[in-house]
Amino acid sequence: MVRILVVDDQILFRDGLVNLINSQPDMKVAVAIGEARDALAFCEKVSPDLVLMDVLTDPPPQSLEDVAGPTGINVTYNIREQFPGIKVIIMTGLSEISLLEAAKKAGAHGFLYKNIHSDQFIDAIRSIMKGQSTFPDALPPGLPFHCSFSSREIMVLRLFCMGKTRSEVASELGFSEALIKVVVTSLLNKTGFDSILRLAVFLTSSGYILPNVGE
Repeated sequence: MVRILVVDDQILFRDGLVNLINSQPDMKVAVAIGEARDALAFCEKVSPDLVLMDVLTDPPPQSLEDVAGPTGINVTYNIREQFPGIKVIIMTGLSEISLLEAAKKAGAHGFLYKNIHSDQFIDAIRSIMKGQSTFPDALPPGLPFHCSFSSREIMVLRLFCMGKTRSEVASELGFSEALIKVVVTSLLNKTGFDSILRLAVFLTSSGYILPNVGE
């Protein structure tokens, strides 16, 4: 019997996921919680075989002096470091293009978009418990251009989406401005945009890059 910790702040989705899992003959929910910040404590308390981790659960800061809560990406890294025997699947309803790569770097065993069919969700859990990994295509559906971005391109895009200049991007990444120019040219050729500013505005306004998520 696979024992699962569910972490998701959307009550309706969380309850539906709990009911789906508990209806299976080979798995059950050990506990379901709403905030990623509590996941480590529950991993120690209930020793789940698998954690289903939403990307973003903790409440945002209420002022500039507040510190945002840990994202599911951060907590996944900590779980994999402190409890290497526990498998983790990251879930999201966001279309943010860097989350997939961030999930892999955090050590997640799988990454699922919440709009998949329930049978696919269950199949992914069983596959991962058998030692396989489950990751979707490199980019979420709905983008008006069909291409993949390298991790370097995503890092550069994220900084431009934060409003940084070319020289600031180069300085922060430790690259030359000439290299940033090469990366920008590649991004514009791939997407068909005529300026990095317009591409950055499109990506942020459409939710494909959320500057404070996925880092």
